[in-house]
Amino acid sequence: MGQQVDAKREHGKKAMPGPGCISILLAAGCRQRLPPKNVYYYRCPDHRKNYVMSFAFCFDREDDIYQFAYCYPYTYTRLQHYLDNLQRRNMDYFCRELLGLSVQQRRLDLLTITNPGLLPTSNREAPPYL
Repeated sequence: MGQQVDAKREHGKKAMPGPGCISILLAAGCRQRLPPKNVYYYRCPDHRKNYVMSFAFCFDREDDIYQFAYCYPYTYTRLQHYLDNLQRRNMDYFCRELLGLSVQQRRLDLLTITNPGLLPTSNREAPPYL
């Protein structure tokens, strides 16, 4: 109890820039975001000066299960370009199917990644990005 996962408090750390966030999901089903003041993004000499993200958190209930998730905004356009690239590679284990369009007329895709023998052959060529 009271155990803390702590960011290394070294000189040069700063609060994480941008709208990315870390969420905590507790076993009881409640979810909360870590405050930005507890999240750090910095260049780390121990990792060949690559950027590292770390955070401070205090585990206050010994019997709970804590899960952490990180997400950063990813635009719809960027996703579609990425999926177009995957589709053009004609990988035999990847299938992209158009399920329909959203209210904004955006693609709603079903992605299947599996054993090539299990993929439907008729739907491997989905229409390109709309």
